[in-house]
Amino acid sequence: MSVCTFIASDHPLTEAAPVRDYPNKINIDTGTIDDGGADDNYFLYLFEDVRDYTDKKYGVYLEWDYTEGRAKQLIAYMKNALQDTASIELWHVWLMDYYEWEDRPVIHKQTICIDELTAKHIREMDEAEIWNTPDKMYPDRPSFYCLEIKKHDSGRRHFSIDAENLYWIDGSADDPEDLCLHGLAMACIGGERLEYDCTVSATALYLLKTLTEDHIIHEDIQMLPCCGHFYVPDNALENVYISGCGNGIDWTVKHNGRNVILISESGTETTVSLEEYRQEVYRFADKIERYYQSCSPKILPDDPFTRDGYTAFWNEWHRRRNA
Repeated sequence: MSVCTFIASDHPLTEAAPVRDYPNKINIDTGTIDDGGADDNYFLYLFEDVRDYTDKKYGVYLEWDYTEGRAKQLIAYMKNALQDTASIELWHVWLMDYYEWEDRPVIHKQTICIDELTAKHIREMDEAEIWNTPDKMYPDRPSFYCLEIKKHDSGRRHFSIDAENLYWIDGSADDPEDLCLHGLAMACIGGERLEYDCTVSATALYLLKTLTEDHIIHEDIQMLPCCGHFYVPDNALENVYISGCGNGIDWTVKHNGRNVILISESGTETTVSLEEYRQEVYRFADKIERYYQSCSPKILPDDPFTRDGYTAFWNEWHRRRNA
């Protein structure tokens, strides 16, 4: 068993090999191997097990040592492949013959347009950890990564966000003692699609904050946080800081006049009018609040700190939503 990176498509893919042989240079003293670094020194071989991982019919797996030049050649290969199909997928997986339901992999999937794909995206996929840093919510399961790459879509919205499969932490549709709502959040920034099972109540409040404040990536809780249940209220119970763990997906929101600039962790950047951004944030926040309203009234804890935190949460929410 080993790590495998492969490309999948609904149209047959061609194999690739360097135009000449590149002998490896072995340095016994340093224990290193140098392949010369030529941009075309990589291989793509037919991948017969592609259907074990995706619904797409055809695949080629990659053999290489990453360099920026090789990543750019791989992007050129994928641009050519997209001439015959609407989308392809780049996967980073652990080859597995069979796994039990409890050991099934956690799929981390993103979507991006080919004209926004960079060597940085390829490097992040190539270096993604499968076993050493497993998903916090599923520590015993491997992490698989899929980057869906689409043709350019000139009609797409620059920013959108939604959530589905909403639930409370015990997995139920209604829990009067759970103060934090969870669900699968899906955000699109430019041509990049981000998905994460997160605390969507924290996401909604922090989106509302960004209507008037900048949010700098990794300087606060993530926009799609794994955990977002620890509320720290101010003295007036008008604002709340939410603390969580280090897992999640984040992006930068910067105001620029009547626009906002969004920058993802991978570097995808898009500019959205403030009004368009505001309406999308309102739509998402209203959806989350409606779910709260559809459930039983919350039974607030006796602990005054937690109770005040939850009160401040909704005070800030409604002030920002109704501004």
